[in-house]
Amino acid sequence: MMGASVIEQLRQVEFRTTDGRRHPLWLVLLFVIMGTMKILTNFLPLWNETALP
Repeated sequence: MMGASVIEQLRQVEFRTTDGRRHPLWLVLLFVIMGTMKILTNFLPLWNETALP
């Protein structure tokens, strides 16, 4: 499953020290990716309407 492998890869990214850790970095990165994908899906119909024939 591709989604599980993305989460597994994100869990390997951790460069912060233990001071000030409130949320797991992999979860924050996952939310950033999901938010970016949502923004792009909102702009895709606008892009298609403004494309030249």
